[in-house]
Amino acid sequence: MTDSNAAVDGAFLSMVLDRHGQDPAALLDLGLRVVTGRDAPCSPVNGAAVIELAAERGHAQAQRYLSRLAAQGLGSRPGLAAAFDALERACAAGDETACAEQEFMRTQGLGSLENALGWLSRPCKSELLSDSPRVMTFRGLIAPGICSRLIELAIHRQGEAKVFDLESGGMRTDPMRTNRRAAFSPVDIELLFQLVRMRIGNITDTPVDTFEFPEVLHYCVGERYKPHVDYFHVAVPRFAEHVRAHGQRTKTALVYLNDDYDGGATTFLKLGFGFRGAVGDALVFHNVDEQGQGDMRTLHEGSPPVAGEKWLLSQWIRDRRQTFS
Repeated sequence: MTDSNAAVDGAFLSMVLDRHGQDPAALLDLGLRVVTGRDAPCSPVNGAAVIELAAERGHAQAQRYLSRLAAQGLGSRPGLAAAFDALERACAAGDETACAEQEFMRTQGLGSLENALGWLSRPCKSELLSDSPRVMTFRGLIAPGICSRLIELAIHRQGEAKVFDLESGGMRTDPMRTNRRAAFSPVDIELLFQLVRMRIGNITDTPVDTFEFPEVLHYCVGERYKPHVDYFHVAVPRFAEHVRAHGQRTKTALVYLNDDYDGGATTFLKLGFGFRGAVGDALVFHNVDEQGQGDMRTLHEGSPPVAGEKWLLSQWIRDRRQTFS
């Protein structure tokens, strides 16, 4: 990832135009790879600029991706207004996926910028479960239809859930986490999904640019995430290095996407209680204390379902702006 406020590399764009200026499909493919760093140097700013070139040359699908990136604050016209405009242009140009996205948003009362802004500011019933460490619930944060849509987006992109690897600084599989997860890159986060993240930002009182990329977690019977904390132990050199570079995980937000399962509570072992939300309920907890130090009292586990399957949106939040969210 790279800084979304960085300047577009003019020399790079000139080279791209020389090679692919007459091929909008090639421009879109290159732009997507550069945004995500897939088989290319990762530069979301330059990747978005290349996708804009594809859109200018009439590629309808490029407009759909510009909608997603604009909603995340990227591109020459960042912001929700530009995101809705780009989605409309994609649909008008015949992009079927964009039309499906737009139609679904309309069914949820989110078909316009005005509707979306009203939804983002809509109050939600909250309950304080613990003052220290702070643990809160927000009932009905997301409508059931939107929850089903997030599950639909996640089903075909699932992989093994992983944990942070002390040796490499990357991620690895581990027996303590046996569930599966779907990870989303910036080009995967459609406008509706970004609105969900913005609503989470409102209830947590944090800007979305401090968010990590979201994950949708899937637990089948017997699968679990054994007791763990979400913050990084800075006494461990590798973790300390990571926190200096990327910030500490100060908050966790979980949104329960279904409830047709038994068991599967999020259990706080040191606090002596668990929480199992209804569809659309959110659980938010602070991983650090008032001094910003990791709070071991937040030790928790994703308990295994004993019947059915559990789906959960997980959104980790850092203490500083991320290079690109």
